[in-house]
Amino acid sequence: MSFQEVISGTTSTVTASYTVVYHSHTTYKVQLTEADNGNPIPAATVWILNNGTAIALEEEGLNFTSSGVTSSIAGIFAAFATEVSFGNQLSTYTSSSYFHSIGTTSVTIGPSTFTVTNYVANSLPENLATCGISETLTAYSMSVGIPTGSTYPLVTSMNIAYTTSSGSLDVEITLTSITVA
Repeated sequence: MSFQEVISGTTSTVTASYTVVYHSHTTYKVQLTEADNGNPIPAATVWILNNGTAIALEEEGLNFTSSGVTSSIAGIFAAFATEVSFGNQLSTYTSSSYFHSIGTTSVTIGPSTFTVTNYVANSLPENLATCGISETLTAYSMSVGIPTGSTYPLVTSMNIAYTTSSGSLDVEITLTSITVA
């Protein structure tokens, strides 16, 4: 899987390979090999509950558990997290009092052509309070679809920008290639 990622104006081409080592009725164990602009990033392993909650992360010989795992996963497992946590909690990001669908389109990513549903914010700017943090959402769009040969919803593009009392963040991710194995 490859995707373009723009964070606060800096563009990276990230190539990621996710291998599900096992998937039980409660947990995924996933190994990640990743490169940013061709530069290898150390491999990592993460354990994620089926509800999308990260419970452990092993990276460069270090083991992380509890709340530190979720923040670490945000960067290194962004695309897989969309497959697991967005797949299990997709309604949180697509049909709530904050977001709605604006229809479907067909996308071609590598050799795969499939339908995605496109979502936007109900209004912008939008004030949100999540996990005790107030933020103002200034941009939001997301496209989600299930590639042929897969059963998981996959976020194919996303643009989220928001500000908090501690600063602002603008993230754009566009999936550029996938291989369903």
